[in-house]
Amino acid sequence: MRSGARNVSMELIAGSIGQGGDIDRPVLDKTGLTGMFDVSIEFTPQLVSSSPLDANSHRDITGPTFQEALRDQNGLRLEPQMGPIDFLVVSYVEEPSPN
Repeated sequence: MRSGARNVSMELIAGSIGQGGDIDRPVLDKTGLTGMFDVSIEFTPQLVSSSPLDANSHRDITGPTFQEALRDQNGLRLEPQMGPIDFLVVSYVEEPSPN
């Protein structure tokens, strides 16, 4: 898989990393880097063994994982940490009254 972006902030890069793929938690930018960056990455997605393969697909187990590619191709490292995060809890929902 290949992905990239031009002229983006490190905060946007971190936010994009945490929205899917192999990463199962929010990613926060703690680099301290400011400005805009060009970024590209090429990696082998980690497929679930039960994922069906069609006739045109194959698994390339020789490519780097997302985290390896992030480190080797962009010089960035994900570091797991515990801490508070903001989230929204919806405890009750009802349809509005007609008016």
